Amino acid sequence: MNRKIFFLLLVLWGSTTAGQLGAQTTLEGFLQRVAKESVYVEARRAEADARVAETRANNHPENPEIEYGYMPGIEQTEAIRRSYSAIQSFDWPGAYTARRQVNRLEREQAEVDFRQERQAVLLRAKQLCYELIYARKRQNLLDEQQARAESVLELTLSRLALGEATALDQTNARIGLARIRQEQADGLRTMENLKQQLTLLAGFSDFDPSGFDYAENPLEDLNALIDQATQADPARQSAELASRKSEREIALARSATLPSFSIGVAGERISPTDSFLGISAGVSIPLWGGSGKVKAARSQQLAAQYRQRTVQTDTEATLREQAGTVRRLNESLALFDNLNEVRQGKQLLTTSLEQRQISVLEYYANLDFYTEMELEYLQLEWQLYRALADLTRFRL
Repeated sequence: MNRKIFFLLLVLWGSTTAGQLGAQTTLEGFLQRVAKESVYVEARRAEADARVAETRANNHPENPEIEYGYMPGIEQTEAIRRSYSAIQSFDWPGAYTARRQVNRLEREQAEVDFRQERQAVLLRAKQLCYELIYARKRQNLLDEQQARAESVLELTLSRLALGEATALDQTNARIGLARIRQEQADGLRTMENLKQQLTLLAGFSDFDPSGFDYAENPLEDLNALIDQATQADPARQSAELASRKSEREIALARSATLPSFSIGVAGERISPTDSFLGISAGVSIPLWGGSGKVKAARSQQLAAQYRQRTVQTDTEATLREQAGTVRRLNESLALFDNLNEVRQGKQLLTTSLEQRQISVLEYYANLDFYTEMELEYLQLEWQLYRALADLTRFRL
């Protein structure tokens, strides 16, 4: 019985561990972990929390004032005069309501700004992942080319031994293989550099990018996608909140033109028999600068409204431009027909070399043509998914 329980626990632990490792090697699981562990996201979260905390601390009355006076008499009297007071001042009641509304909108804007900055970090991580995917596919293509080049060199050496090939053929075969190996070394360095950048951005290094793959759907309805992205765009939402906040700031500035009040207790003691204690009240009349503050708040509101319109216009224009890029890249990729003809051409090229219909130099000249076609396809694919990632950043 104990063995069965132990075996069951071992199986459960193994399946859980495998699931965790699998999540870490997928692009979605990797980005979820970046959102939790990246120091850049944590820094943006701390900044947003600081803004929220500040709004919760600035809607209270002024601190009370407590005063004590000790005034010894002049030479001809022995009396000592003592005075003391405790006074609390208050703004006009409407000021607290207006400030509370401004602070609430500021908190909402802080959260929206955090979401925008978080999206920027995750989008950068995703773009680096896509660049790694492209580099890996390019490296796979070079690995295939290396296998072909090694076969060509082996075939050339065997023919040279039989007197069916020349020393020039051997030189061309060796140069072709050396060039591909050099490109492979450059590709490995590029992949290592990209992984280092991704590690710095993510905040951890225990991930395997070999499981990453492009995540977007290139056949998604672009018009619907533009509408979703426009509604969810945090820059547009932040500008809208700033415009609403500017309206409440006019009410706050207007309340500053109204009197503020103070109330407290005050007392004096001149001698043991002469003491006074009572209530004090006061009013502060804002005679100077009140109308100027209201005008400044109205100017800020006008600027915020214009900014809201320009941000919305820029957002829509950017999204439509990105959608146009996606359509163009989709059309370009369709012309390649998934590289079927290119693969057939490479196979025919190998057959022609084996049947002595072409030389080694001709083989590599034609192979370069097909390789350029494959690399162009991979680059277009990378550009397509990079544009789709920009268009769907609101989902991060």
